[in-house]
Amino acid sequence: MDPHKDKAREAMENHFFTNMELLGVDCSKKTRGGGNPELEITPTMFRTSNLKGMEFVMHFLLCKIKPVAAKKAFQGVWPVFMGDTKLSRDFQTAVLDLLSELEIEGRIPRHLCRRTTLNTASGERLVEIVWRLSALALRILHDSTCGSEQEGARLCVLPTDQHTLVALGPTHYRLARALNAMERRQFLEAASKGARLQQEWASMADDLVKE
Repeated sequence: MDPHKDKAREAMENHFFTNMELLGVDCSKKTRGGGNPELEITPTMFRTSNLKGMEFVMHFLLCKIKPVAAKKAFQGVWPVFMGDTKLSRDFQTAVLDLLSELEIEGRIPRHLCRRTTLNTASGERLVEIVWRLSALALRILHDSTCGSEQEGARLCVLPTDQHTLVALGPTHYRLARALNAMERRQFLEAASKGARLQQEWASMADDLVKE
């Protein structure tokens, strides 16, 4: 056992879990992935083979990152029902195609994922993939709501270097979680205010029509 690798994996697991929460997954409850049985989202969910968990997480994150492309790619292959091995292979092909697009766009490292990683649905490589994808999805969500160029608006997104991630340790984990939670609260407050304003404008429009 390599203590450094163990720390790196644990750091990635914790950050992946936090990002899933911030992206809207209620990790305190079991969730359902389409026609799949209930799934539990935990930091250590990929310590052992977890095919249905992998399918849910990949579908969720890729739909957040590339909603239009993912909708087209997953048409006819999602949900993946229990025991349907052909559908599972077709789903994995769609995942690999979307990941290849992200690699070409320079948004994730090249050769990050292989089919064998999806087949085994466990291990450090899969943890790294879902960690990077969850961080990317969170950055996209933040940029779409706060603006990517707004000064001081960038989230405290995870470092992309494993050594840095481990060196920062629990302190960075707590700081990142606190800052991300703060940003999410601000986002929800802004969304709520926008909804109220929209309702007010709709009411004013109705009044003008009546007059």
